[in-house]
Amino acid sequence: MINQAGRVVAVVVAIGQPNGVFESYLSPLLGLAEVLEQLKAGRKRDVPYIGVQLFPIDDETAATLGIPKEGILIRGLLPGGAAERAGLRGFVVRRENGREVFEFDVILEADGRPFNEVTQLQRYIRSKEVGDAITLTVRRGGQILKVELRLTANPTRRG
Repeated sequence: MINQAGRVVAVVVAIGQPNGVFESYLSPLLGLAEVLEQLKAGRKRDVPYIGVQLFPIDDETAATLGIPKEGILIRGLLPGGAAERAGLRGFVVRRENGREVFEFDVILEADGRPFNEVTQLQRYIRSKEVGDAITLTVRRGGQILKVELRLTANPTRRG
């Protein structure tokens, strides 16, 4: 992705059509000047990763789910990722007594820092190193949980 000045600001990764829906992800490069300099100097670095598909909580999503417009919704978990191993939950719809019931986790904070934008959280995670532990504050229904997980290398983005 290129900005109006012609500078590369992000990489877009097309994933395909899991579950019949085309998905793509934006990996922002903004705020990664130090990492980019290290890579230019020849340093190999794995990309820290928690293994989640994230979705921002806009007004419509908050109203539909009956939740505050804060944090970032975990839409899905990638198999074997740190989030799955830590017990986080992706978005699931099930039927109970003839009505739809939604189950999901919302990431409110990472290491005590609040996040409401997906790119901000991604940038924070990428500022860490593979193997670092982070603590996520998560809302699950009416509960607020602290979940510690250890960042792993993104298996699709090595070095």
